[in-house]
Amino acid sequence: RALAVAEVCGVVHRDIKPSNLMLESDASEALVVKVIDYGVAKVMGLQAEPGAEQTQAGFVGTPAFASPEQFAGAGQLPIDTRSDIYSLGVTLWYLLCGRTPFVGRTMEEIRARQTS
Repeated sequence: RALAVAEVCGVVHRDIKPSNLMLESDASEALVVKVIDYGVAKVMGLQAEPGAEQTQAGFVGTPAFASPEQFAGAGQLPIDTRSDIYSLGVTLWYLLCGRTPFVGRTMEEIRARQTS
């Protein structure tokens, strides 16, 4: 539900991964998943300051959980809700298998395995 609400608000998280998901009990003691750490989130349609889209390494997010669009670089492919859905899928894979689907020691290795 959190990603659906974020989409309606025009927000892309860009760093969905296990450590950014938190379990919490609601009033009926049912477990609810909360999405946390919107530190690298982006509001769609807003222009960012030059350089604000990237870290010093030129990448926003966590490579092992990132979508192919995030690897493509600024402006080449749109990073939108589909990127968060991809990262959620990688997160579910990780929770089921104990590893991400594309393993690599470097960002370049992960990207190469992801796109081959």
